[in-house]
Amino acid sequence: GSALAQGLWLKLAKKIGTVPAYRMAALYAAIVTSGMLLLPKGEIVPYVAYGLISGSAASGFTLLSFASLIEAIALDGPDSPRKGLFAAIYTATEKALMALGGFLLATALSLSHFVQGAAREAQPETALSAITFTIIAIPIMLKLISVWVLSRYGQNEGRAAEPLVISTEALSGD
Repeated sequence: GSALAQGLWLKLAKKIGTVPAYRMAALYAAIVTSGMLLLPKGEIVPYVAYGLISGSAASGFTLLSFASLIEAIALDGPDSPRKGLFAAIYTATEKALMALGGFLLATALSLSHFVQGAAREAQPETALSAITFTIIAIPIMLKLISVWVLSRYGQNEGRAAEPLVISTEALSGD
């Protein structure tokens, strides 16, 4: 699904702009994530179809986030000393949040009395609720928040970015 959808996301971004396409991808990803609740238990074909659809959503969300990063770097100007800083912040934030996601899931499972290795039927209802909340509800909320944040993008256009000033005194401790 991801490989098949990338060309479509690129066409959409060229047609309406990267940020509006990214907002659509985030909204689409939130809707697709909520579809996980509708999957019937014990049937393989719906899960394969969901995987293809989910891949198309993840593709747009990921591809357009990188495209937006590149556009943000370009907007800062060709001689900007912040080019590497933008990419470093993006990468560090992405890695930190991926680690935080695993930590939050493990914490939720622990607090909900998840029984490792036990069948679904043997899990307490609190564990099943924790799984649903961390795997479905939190990602949906985060995607919808990103749609809201991206809807505010560009509202300060026309106003020059403040230059980044790093004092050498602050770095040397003087």
